Amino acid sequence: MSYHHLTPEERKKLFRMWRNKESIRRMAAALRRSPGTVSRELKRNITWYRHSPLYRPVNAQKMYQARKHRPRGGKYLDARLYGY
Repeated sequence: MSYHHLTPEERKKLFRMWRNKESIRRMAAALRRSPGTVSRELKRNITWYRHSPLYRPVNAQKMYQARKHRPRGGKYLDARLYGY
């Protein structure tokens, strides 16, 4: 299964729908994405400000870019396991 990340334009559209309190399934249908993709996007990129959730597409794109280049970890970071 191949996974394609949301584009900045999709994030802007998602923001407008989230602000209008659309359901996850309705947002997913409008974006032609899986509800799981939309749910993960919101879970990863919602920040909290004064006890209120806040989704901003520009910040979401910046956080995506930062995560994209971060090492993922795993067994190959441990030299003993890598040699095995």
